[in-house]
Amino acid sequence: MINDVDSFWRSRRGGAVDRRVRTSTGSVVQPRCVQSAYLLVAARPDDDLASRFDPAEVTRITGITPSRTQRAGSGVGSQSAWAVDISSRAEFGTDAVLGELLDIIEPYADRLRHACESLGLVAGINVFIELTSDRDAANHLVLAFPELQLSAETLRRLSDLGLWLSCHQFAS
Repeated sequence: MINDVDSFWRSRRGGAVDRRVRTSTGSVVQPRCVQSAYLLVAARPDDDLASRFDPAEVTRITGITPSRTQRAGSGVGSQSAWAVDISSRAEFGTDAVLGELLDIIEPYADRLRHACESLGLVAGINVFIELTSDRDAANHLVLAFPELQLSAETLRRLSDLGLWLSCHQFAS
């Protein structure tokens, strides 16, 4: 059974989805979309714990080595935070980006839940989508559009982990 648009079009075309755009002038351009994502563990901003929790405790409890941490008052911000990143990459499908990050953190699901509960923290995923436009031969602007479509499986995985999801889009 085909459960997403990309699979449908791949099955029709016999391969990858063609993202090229044919403009009204007949020229073909290829806009880009770069996505990245990270798991963030932090206190709620309105909680006094926001300035007191130690990110090293999340590492100790979960057993996951974070990509980065921040201690409140370290000059970067007023809130402590702990994060696991995946690298930016050219990708139109947000579901693929989330799947990669979920593959990293799911083996530690129980420990992550325990860390959040015992330390009074919340966890969620931030996705960043950068859309890069292109110009056709007539200098008309052609925009890229991401696929902000999530499969039922990805939604289930997020829900099972109790994670919130925030998507941020930028155009250049």
